[in-house]
Amino acid sequence: MVFNMDSDEFSEQLWNNLMKNIDTTRKGRGYIIDRVIQMEILLNQIISSFFSDDKEKYKNFNELILNKEFFTLHQKIKIFSELKLHKDKKFDKKFEGLTERLFEVNKIRNKVAHLNDNPYNPGFNVKIKDKTKRVQLNDKFLKEFEEFMQEIYKSLINIQVESGLAKNFHKHD
Repeated sequence: MVFNMDSDEFSEQLWNNLMKNIDTTRKGRGYIIDRVIQMEILLNQIISSFFSDDKEKYKNFNELILNKEFFTLHQKIKIFSELKLHKDKKFDKKFEGLTERLFEVNKIRNKVAHLNDNPYNPGFNVKIKDKTKRVQLNDKFLKEFEEFMQEIYKSLINIQVESGLAKNFHKHD
């Protein structure tokens, strides 16, 4: 007997804790992957708009290239970085470090998507805002992640608008 419980009670408690952790992990994983998909959509809009003003070409570029399984988020971030839209003088270093933050988000997404951890204590090491720490997929981390993502969304939207690419994208709706 452990903690004044018989083995059946103890087994039941372990089982319930395991199921709770698995459920929490599943919900956290889905939430993070969804938020990263939203970021990827913004990157796709920026990249597609940069390369085409034409509605049909924009649509084809998205469908035939950017949305294919062989075109990874890492590659999209690399292209975004090479376009240097966020480094335009008019932004006065406003978006300094954005590329690195995009890569951090991609690493978090990959860790979460491929999380193969102890289900009794699910978590992983992550770097956010230049600090590496062990995190668990709980409400506290998800709130911090959401704040981080909101900064990124706002930056990408601002770049899209200020670079004149938003008008290209909205022509294609």
